[in-house]
Amino acid sequence: MKKTAIFVLIYGVLVCAGGLIGHYKSGSAPSLISGIVFGALLLIAAFAMFKNKRWGQWLAIILAFALDAFFTWRFAKSLKFMPGGLMSLISLAMVITLALRFNKKR
Repeated sequence: MKKTAIFVLIYGVLVCAGGLIGHYKSGSAPSLISGIVFGALLLIAAFAMFKNKRWGQWLAIILAFALDAFFTWRFAKSLKFMPGGLMSLISLAMVITLALRFNKKR
């Protein structure tokens, strides 16, 4: 579980950084707000996972799935790999990683 928590921690930092970069490059307030909110929630989930709390894993997979759905939609709409396609792939990798961990724990 610790390895997965580290992945979620890194993913949360990437989401926060992406929101900050989106705000810096295009002045997008929604990007800043959603990046900080989702990133902070992922960091909370990671710290809960470090403490072996099952709800942290549930929170992380729900957030990763929501982000994957959003970024897949954004990529399909714009057909630009950055940032939609890249974040969609990273989010999908997180969903798969977390789903495999769920299966392993049962």
